[in-house]
Formats: sequence, C-alpha cells, structure tokens
Amino acid sequence: MISPIQKNRFLTLPFVRFVYGYCALGIMAVWSLDFLQSFRIETTLSLLMCCLGSSLIHYFDYQHINNTVSDIRFQNLKLHLWGALIFLMIIPLVINKKVEAIWYNVDTQAHYAQPLTEGFLELAEARLPNHRQPIQTIIFSQQESTPIICDLITRERCPYTEQFGQIVDLSLSTRRILPYQYEPVVFELKTAHFHYTKQQHIAFYKQQQRAVYVYFLFIFFPSLFLFFRMRKVLLAYYFSHVQKP
Repeated sequence: MISPIQKNRFLTLPFVRFVYGYCALGIMAVWSLDFLQSFRIETTLSLLMCCLGSSLIHYFDYQHINNTVSDIRFQNLKLHLWGALIFLMIIPLVINKKVEAIWYNVDTQAHYAQPLTEGFLELAEARLPNHRQPIQTIIFSQQESTPIICDLITRERCPYTEQFGQIVDLSLSTRRILPYQYEPVVFELKTAHFHYTKQQHIAFYKQQQRAVYVYFLFIFFPSLFLFFRMRKVLLAYYFSHVQKP
C-alpha cells in the first residue's frame, strides 16, 4: 500500500517544480497585467490543465499499481490524449473570436477609413447576421443604427466607453472584410471635449494583436508541450520509485 507521503514525493522533482512555478507565474502575470486582461480565463484554464491535469493523472496511476507496466502506460496515455483533446477543443472554442484579431490588417484598413461622420454612439442590443439572437453591442446611429467595433478582441471594451451615449464624430473602416465584415471598425473618434486619433486606434489595435501572439507563444503552446513532457517525467518517476518493471 502506497502512503500519501510517498505519492507526493514527485513534487520534489526539479522539472515538476519548474512547471508549477511557470504556471503560478503565468497566472499571476495575466491577472496583473492589463495588456493580457482579455485572456485571463483562457490562460488560467491552460495552466491549470498543464499542472493539475498531469498531477491528477499521475495520482490515478497509483490506483493501478497491481496492473502490468503496459496497462499502466496505456491508461496513462489514454488519459493524456483525452485531456489534450478536450484542451485543444475547448480552449480555441472559447477564444475563437479573440484569435480573429490577428488576421485583421490594421494599417491597410486605417488607410481606407472614411472621413469623420456625425452620429449617436451608444451600447444597445442589435441583431447581427452571425448571431441567432440580438446581442449587446456598440451602435452608431445616423439614419439607421449600425453595429460597430472599437475593440478587436472583446468587441465591446473600448478605451473610451465613457464617451458612449452622446453625439460623436466617427471614422469607420469602409472595406468590410473578414473577420469583421458585419461590423465596421472605428479608426477615429471625436467629441467636443475628447479626441481619440487614428494613430491611437492603430496603436491600440496592434497592442491587442500582440496580446493574442503572446497568449499562444507563451501560454497555450508551452503549456501543451509541458503537459506531455510532465507525462514522460512522472511515468519515469513512477516506474523507478513505485513500480519497477
């Protein structure tokens, strides 16, 4: 019978400590930096899957200590593959709208933006072609209401939400291409006492695109790699310290 103390000894492995430290640092960073605030939930899920998912599967191996080595390896691999399948399916589905931001050519769209046009800016419900039900979104009203975007990731959290609910001058993108073909993107906003310029919009949109790259390069793909690397390290520890072949 394996005691709980022996089961926890894998936490002393340098690689395991490194992975747990990486996960803890990543979660603290993403909840502290405004730059990555749009990816807090996705990052937390990815890193918890990396650390806790591998550890829970390792604990599960102790329940089959009387099985053969091949059976334990097979069960371990199957659980990791299921975990990776869920991990690869759920996370992209959660963030698919956010990922679309990297496909938007900000400089080109800014070049073809229309001149400033006066209208009323507000947050209200609108029906979009790619949604079955009306959704809460940003509306620019002239003769008719037009759903617009001033945030490429969340599509609602603009740098100037306090300017909603009043008459404004807006410059919108004129070329409605993917991924925002149903909602023009704002490239300049001006009121009597506020002006968010085209260059400020471009800088803001590019910062959001960098956040998507940072998430994939430093969170998503590394956590997936470490998830399977943890499997190899923990299996080696299991067979060398718990059940020797």
